[in-house]
Amino acid sequence: PQQLLREFSDRMNEIESLLHKLRELDELSSRGSVEPAAAKKLRDEYSSGMARAMEQFFDAEEKLEGLRAELKVEIEQGKRTGSDVSEAERSINLIETAYMQIDPNVWVEIAIASLAIFMSAREKGEISDDEFAKLRETYKKFLDYMADKWNYQKASLEEVRKKTEEELAKLEASTKELTVRYKVGEYDENRYNELISPLRGQRDALIKRIEKISEFVDAIDSAVFDCYY
Repeated sequence: PQQLLREFSDRMNEIESLLHKLRELDELSSRGSVEPAAAKKLRDEYSSGMARAMEQFFDAEEKLEGLRAELKVEIEQGKRTGSDVSEAERSINLIETAYMQIDPNVWVEIAIASLAIFMSAREKGEISDDEFAKLRETYKKFLDYMADKWNYQKASLEEVRKKTEEELAKLEASTKELTVRYKVGEYDENRYNELISPLRGQRDALIKRIEKISEFVDAIDSAVFDCYY
């Protein structure tokens, strides 16, 4: 899947680059640094490039998903027949790693910023209502694809959070047991503090990790809702 993965990554990078150019153009236009006719020409050029890059991105993503589905079937069949499925498993890992590496903050920013830019362009008469409607549909499709990938990442993050919470529960149980043993006189205060201190440090670190994951998931979920709204 190397070629498809490269295409997938290249198109995402191209979309980000074109968004950056559109933002710069929007800032220059707002300051009157670019003539309206020149701004419209550049916006048309960047908009067309972005729509094309997104369609190519959709195409690469669909092919990757199709390949992943085929590989899963191949792996299941291989397991039943005792065939070597290591290559298929490696390919699936490459695809899923690519999905995990998509920064949800970036695509949320792309969806919000690009629509804001094109709404501004429509108000200025640089694009027609029909052109805006087509662009909005393109970005809705982009948002749907990215939301699907976010759900994939979110499931992985929630699994990490669950395991961290289980680890925290075990640590808290150990801490309580140690405190009870101290209270019944098994340890003096110095020994108790020596033993409890690293446990408290581990506990604080686990709590911070859980909070960080929760805050990130909540922030992206909220941003996705705002995008659709």
